[in-house]
This record gives sequence, structure tokens and C-alpha cells, in this order.
Amino acid sequence: VLPWRRMLELGDVAGYLGTCHALAKADLRQGVGGLRMPVQFLAGSEDQSTPVALVQETSAMILGARVT
Repeated sequence: VLPWRRMLELGDVAGYLGTCHALAKADLRQGVGGLRMPVQFLAGSEDQSTPVALVQETSAMILGARVT
């Protein structure tokens, strides 16, 4: 955990906020239905940026995808 914590502590605040803003608007679900490879999704109940329900919805679009 320490390397990631250090990265966040030393990072540029404006850059971090810009990244968060861009990710909040990103919706990549449109293209995932065409994936033809093994896909494993990880979902966490405390992840507020990517709720478990969204991960499950997205994984249902990919044949054979799994969620843990």
C-alpha cells in the first residue's frame, strides 16, 4: 500500500482531480460487447467510483466474463 500512498501524496492535486473528472464521465460499456477473450472483473463493495452493480451490468455484456 505504501508505494501507492506515496504516489498520491506526491502527485499533482490538479492532475489527480482532472483524472477523477475524466473517469467520472467515462462510459466504455458500448464497446465491450465485442470482446472475445477471457475477462475477469474485480468489484468492491466500498468502491464508490465503480459500484458493484455497474461492474455486474458491464460483465453481462461480455460472453463468459466473470465477476469477483
